[in-house]
Amino acid sequence: MSISVSVEDKRLFIKWFLANHDVVSRESVWILNYLVSDEEALARVSFVEQAHHCPRAIIFATEGPIAFQYYAHGLLVLDAEKAFHDIRLHEEPVYIEMILPNAMQNPHYVAVLEEHSYGPAKVETSYGIAELAAQLAVQYNEQQLLNELDAALDAGNRERFLQLSEQYERLKS
Repeated sequence: MSISVSVEDKRLFIKWFLANHDVVSRESVWILNYLVSDEEALARVSFVEQAHHCPRAIIFATEGPIAFQYYAHGLLVLDAEKAFHDIRLHEEPVYIEMILPNAMQNPHYVAVLEEHSYGPAKVETSYGIAELAAQLAVQYNEQQLLNELDAALDAGNRERFLQLSEQYERLKS
């Protein structure tokens, strides 16, 4: 993995990604196009593995039930529009993980990967295990959301229940 990746290399990777992969969420495309067009914002971006351990992270997936995840200091946000505004308004680093087929065998992706110091110590794994871990994370997030839905029902909190129901519908679509 590279120690430091130039803004131009990041820009070229995002353009390649958009041209070669179907991005389900139009908001995800907005975020990526914004990063391509804003050099200062792109300079704050690092492409990493296990982004969910980082303080501010985005995970884009080209397959699976969840195409977009945004983590802000441990809080999972599935609303790409909120993430877009957060990225624009804050000058903190943003860590991005791309979940795509054979990602670790993809020279375009590997060329922009950087390391981060968050989370557990890096363990060398094959991408098959990384895919399994990502799938388990998705299942865990889904179960957490279902637990929160149950808690909102038990508490009789209609507003929270409706908000969580909307998140769950987006997760499933």
